[in-house]
Amino acid sequence: MLASQPADPFATLSPSQIAILLTPVSCDPPPASPKASRLHDHGLTSKSVACDECGKIVTLNRCAKSHVWRQGRSCNERMCKACAARIRNERLYKLSPVIEVLSAARDPLLPRTFTFLSLYSPVPCDRQHISEWSASLSRRFRKLAAGSPHRIYIHLSGYIGDNLVTYVLYWGTEHSPDTFRRAFPDAMVHATCRENDQIGAYFEDLLRYTIPHDTVRQADVEFAFHGLRQYKVLGTALEDEIAAASERLFTMHENPIVNNLTTTDPGDPDAPKKRPCRCPRCGLPPVETTGPIPYAMILDPKHPPPWHKVNRTG
Repeated sequence: MLASQPADPFATLSPSQIAILLTPVSCDPPPASPKASRLHDHGLTSKSVACDECGKIVTLNRCAKSHVWRQGRSCNERMCKACAARIRNERLYKLSPVIEVLSAARDPLLPRTFTFLSLYSPVPCDRQHISEWSASLSRRFRKLAAGSPHRIYIHLSGYIGDNLVTYVLYWGTEHSPDTFRRAFPDAMVHATCRENDQIGAYFEDLLRYTIPHDTVRQADVEFAFHGLRQYKVLGTALEDEIAAASERLFTMHENPIVNNLTTTDPGDPDAPKKRPCRCPRCGLPPVETTGPIPYAMILDPKHPPPWHKVNRTG
């Protein structure tokens, strides 16, 4: 007959042993960088791991023609200085039909000028306050453009100090800069009015991100924007013309080398979001890959020269 078990399994243990048993143990190593640690503290574990590996992990590929190229692992975060420029360029590429149509608009019934606005508002770095500010922007701009064809692009760029920076490209009913300042008394407004043929250069300013220098502050801003839309469009003017320009422009770029520059296909909504990896020289898929390896391993002079050091293309 088996001996009866004690009712309390902790009865024979000392308090220190019980404390050790009840302490949660994490199998994941703690993040190394201060930004990754801050994201981990906010509960964004996946972002924390991606931030810690951004620029440190690479995959080397070789195609059938022995061209070798590397792919760096990136975090794809808006508050990352290494990734923000690429995200901006991808979005600018997808907006190329819009730039072409709006810059060539000559109809007397359409706006002949646009206004570029920089709004600096003392919005707390909190998700709820940012969401309320974004909804307020939409209401005020719709009221300003009511009754006329318009397209308004709003980008919550980031923070400078305690001020939320918002860039707006307003293409609609013509207003003076003082009108915009009266519409936004709770923000400092810088307004610039230009002709339509200059709209491409201002789209580049619209899409840039305002990234704090402090990495811990970057993590706080990233957490505040988590789950929110930083970029949105109001108005549907010239929708048919923009759709026709999209079909024409993106059909011209069927070459896989060109298509490899972006992760999404703006001309085909049913296309997969991730493009297959292809050689930047010939467009062929890889036939051999190393898998994720530390970038320091490639630069280590003590390493034997494997196949990835032959015919390197960058």
